[in-house]
Amino acid sequence: MLVAHPCAKLVESKCSGYEKDKLRRIFSKCSKARLLHYFALSEGQTAVKYEATSLEDSFAWCGWHNDHG
Repeated sequence: MLVAHPCAKLVESKCSGYEKDKLRRIFSKCSKARLLHYFALSEGQTAVKYEATSLEDSFAWCGWHNDHG
């Protein structure tokens, strides 16, 4: 919510048709809403991911972060 509030204020100031407090209402109904920081994979890790033979073995599109929930 710390990020959502300033974002909503910015959109409210730029878009006259934006419904006031809409973003907070949407997020308040979500079981989880968070920003994730992705860390780039090394070249070796990426190569291994691209050599995988199944989708489960290849998550190069996902990168790596601290909370994969």
